[in-house]
Amino acid sequence: MKDFRLYRWAIFSIICILYFFVCLHRLSPTVIARDLALSFHADAVTLGIIASAYFYLYAAMQPVVGYLSDTTGPRKVMSLMFFISAAGSVIFGLAPNATMAILGRALIGAGLAGIFIPALKLFSRWYRPNQFTSLTGVMSTVNGLGGLSAAMPLTYLVVFLGWR
Repeated sequence: MKDFRLYRWAIFSIICILYFFVCLHRLSPTVIARDLALSFHADAVTLGIIASAYFYLYAAMQPVVGYLSDTTGPRKVMSLMFFISAAGSVIFGLAPNATMAILGRALIGAGLAGIFIPALKLFSRWYRPNQFTSLTGVMSTVNGLGGLSAAMPLTYLVVFLGWR
């Protein structure tokens, strides 16, 4: 029993790390907009499409993620979807043009859509009912930390390492 308690808190910590990246990726185009415009010779419309590709696929994947969480289990869904977002990050970082950047951002959005809903499903199964709201609150805090990290810390990383 004690091993399971440690395991579920380790899984919760991993989920928090994954959810941190959800918000970091959500807001990161604001920091690198100038670099994207220069790299892809993009106008404001193209930059808007690059940034919004994340949101379109994120929203579209929510019903799919909910269904998959119910049928295949939340851990499998989160693992698969995070690898999809990682592939999208690689495509975005290596993109030679705006079209590939849009594809990368879309994959990032699709993949990161598979974190929050499966996490809630897992919380409802593995934790006591009176812990559900606290766990969800911690997730909201982690979301905020991801947003804060997408500001100044990410700006410094981009300055020192480049946007790619």
